[in-house]
Amino acid sequence: MKRKSAVGSIHGAVLVHVAANPASEKDEILRAAAAPRDIGLKALKDLTAAGLLRLSYQGHREHYTVRLDAFLSASFLHPRLHGRTLRQVLKLRDPQ
Repeated sequence: MKRKSAVGSIHGAVLVHVAANPASEKDEILRAAAAPRDIGLKALKDLTAAGLLRLSYQGHREHYTVRLDAFLSASFLHPRLHGRTLRQVLKLRDPQ
């Protein structure tokens, strides 16, 4: 099943917060997303499973960072940008 997320969604809020605040802790992300805890946790799980976030541990604390290449390579779902990647929209060079 392909996971969907939009910038205006809880998933988008989580991605933007983590991108702006690398190595964010789970509870900090959930507060910033301003969503019910279970919905925020699902967004974290979905984004990690989709390969857009990387989860690491420092002791018992969970920290998340954006996997930049995956983020830039993800396709938009909006009809005007459908199939285009953020890298294409921003006209960034592919590092390969």
